[in-house]
Amino acid sequence: MKNINASLNQSIGSVPQDFLLNSRLVSVYTVLLILRNMRDRLGIEAMVDFLERYTKTIERVTPEIKEAVNDELLERALHGLYETVCNDEK
Repeated sequence: MKNINASLNQSIGSVPQDFLLNSRLVSVYTVLLILRNMRDRLGIEAMVDFLERYTKTIERVTPEIKEAVNDELLERALHGLYETVCNDEK
């Protein structure tokens, strides 16, 4: 762990280590980068198709995930998430 921390300190400067070492954040960021690159290289239609198929596969293989992420909660939070991101860019 010390080697990772030292390496992070050298390569990223002032970005907090906890921010980068948070596995959830790294996972989400990785997925977003994959989707953005897919959109840029293959087009939005391919990106949306991938997103739909991958999501359905995850739900089929592990149905407890869909149950754990309550659709109603997600629906209520979705608009707020979008607004937050859009406001942060201004």
